[in-house]
Amino acid sequence: MLPDGRIVYIGGEHEDFYDDDFFIYNDVVVVRGHENGREKAEARIDAIFAQYPDYPRRTMELIKNSHIGEFVTDAAVVKEATPDDIDIFGYPTDIFPPTDYHTATYHKDEESGKEYIYIIGGLGYKGGPHREATLTHRLNLDDFSIQRVETSGEKPPPGEKREARKDGDTIVYATEECDYMLSLKDLRWTKTQWEYSPKSFPWEQPIPLNPFWDTFSYSTARSFLSNFTPLELANLPLDPSSTDSHPAKLHLLLCLLTDKLAREEEQAAAAAGSTPPTQALFQTDYARWFNLQQGISQLQSQLALPEAEHTLRMLVARAPPAADDVRPQHMLAAYLVMVGQYNEAEALERVVCAWMDGRDGLGPGSPQALSARRTLARALWGQGEGRRAEADGVVSEVEGLVEGMGQGKFGVYQEEERRLNREMVAALVDGE
Repeated sequence: MLPDGRIVYIGGEHEDFYDDDFFIYNDVVVVRGHENGREKAEARIDAIFAQYPDYPRRTMELIKNSHIGEFVTDAAVVKEATPDDIDIFGYPTDIFPPTDYHTATYHKDEESGKEYIYIIGGLGYKGGPHREATLTHRLNLDDFSIQRVETSGEKPPPGEKREARKDGDTIVYATEECDYMLSLKDLRWTKTQWEYSPKSFPWEQPIPLNPFWDTFSYSTARSFLSNFTPLELANLPLDPSSTDSHPAKLHLLLCLLTDKLAREEEQAAAAAGSTPPTQALFQTDYARWFNLQQGISQLQSQLALPEAEHTLRMLVARAPPAADDVRPQHMLAAYLVMVGQYNEAEALERVVCAWMDGRDGLGPGSPQALSARRTLARALWGQGEGRRAEADGVVSEVEGLVEGMGQGKFGVYQEEERRLNREMVAALVDGE
C-alpha cells in the first residue's frame, strides 16, 4: 500500500505449474479509491488497545505506526473499488520478465521527491532470467514505467523464499541463510550474517541474542517469535537494548500478538465472505490460529492474568479430533499446577505423557515428554503428603531418562534438561 492509500499489485501467478491455465504475469495493477483506509485501520487498532488501558501510550503509538498498513487489507480495497479505480500496466518481457515470489519495497527519494518501488528477485518460468540471478527492477510511480537496475557487490542468490524491508536508504533482503543489504545510494550489495543460535530440530526457533530477549525463557520467546516472519520481526517496535522491566516487555509482546491475531482474523473473514472474524481463521487455518492463541495464552500465564485459563480451556475445547495434538492439554495442566488445581492437572498430564511416549519422533526421552513428566511430578507433589512418594518416583524416572540421553538423538538437550530437573526439585522442596 502506498502512503496515499493506493494498492499496487506487481506480477504474480495464476494456479500452479501443473495446471493447464498456469500463468506468471509481468503486469502492474493499481487500485485507487480507498483514501479513508487509514482511519478505518486506526479504529480497529484502537479497539485492540482499549483492552490494555494501563499500557504506555507512547509504545502503543509506535505499534500503530508500524502496522497501520497491514490493517488496511487488500481485500477491503478491491471490494470497494469500481472499474474506474483500477489501472493495469503491461510491459515487454525483455524489460520486465514474468515474475512471482519477488519482493516489492516502496522508497521516496528525499532529494528529488520521486517515489519508486524496488522489485527484487523472483522465480518466474523455468529457463527465465530470474532463475539465473537475483534481478532488481525499479517501478517509477510518476508514470509507472519500469527499468532494470544494475547492481554491484555481493549479490544474493536466486530463490523464492525471500523477504525485504527498508532501513533508511537501504533495502534489507532476507534469505534463508542471511541478510543482504542493497544501498539505494550506490546500488551496491553487502552480506550480513544473522545473530541467531538455532538448534537443528523442527520445533526449534532462533532467538535473537540481545538484551531485550535475554530476560525471557526459551519457551516464552519461541511462542511469540514463531508467529512472525523475519521481516515482520524486524518491523516490530522492539528495542534490542531495552532495559524495561520483564512485565512491561510481556505486556508489549501480548499487545503485539493480540494485534496480529485480530488482523489475521479480519483478513481471513474478508477472504471467506460472511464468516465472522472470530471463526474465519479457526476454520480456514487451524494451525495458524492455534499458534497465535498458544502464544497469547503463554504470555497471559506469565503475567498471571485471569484470561489465561479461559484461553487455554478454549484451545482444549476447540481442538479438532483430527488434529491428534495434546499440546492444549499439556499447557492447561501446567497452568493448573501454577494456580493450585493439582487433581485436574494430574488427569490431563497422564494422558499427555502416554501420548508423547508412543509418538514417533518423540518418546519418553524427548524434551516434550520430559516436560510433561515434570508437570505430572508437580501435580502429584501439590496434592499433599499422601502423593509425595509417587511424585518422587516420577522425579527419579525423569532424572534417569535425562542421564540416558548421552549421545542419543536428544543428547544436545542433556545439560539443559539437567538444569530443568534441578530447578524442579528446588521448587518442590521450597513449596513444602
